[in-house]
Amino acid sequence: MDASSATRMCVAACMPLRGGSRGLSEFLSGLVRNSNPDLLHLRGDERGYLLMDVTAAQVQCDFRATPHPVRPDAKLRTQARYVVERGVPGPHKA
Repeated sequence: MDASSATRMCVAACMPLRGGSRGLSEFLSGLVRNSNPDLLHLRGDERGYLLMDVTAAQVQCDFRATPHPVRPDAKLRTQARYVVERGVPGPHKA
């Protein structure tokens, strides 16, 4: 992230949990990362969802995922957690 530029918006997105595909290959993930220098987190090999906690003081995003989306016993785990605090530009890793 360019610390000298003003933060206008933070966007969080996640691939859906359903489906048997293992997502993007590491090669394609690398292309996406290289084309988007402000991208903070990318895992194309797992499927999951975002758990967002929104309060007046902050927005917290937990990236929850599993490597085995079609298995009924698949375990979810938190890949990463980011927070955007009120009055503080940009997200930071929590």
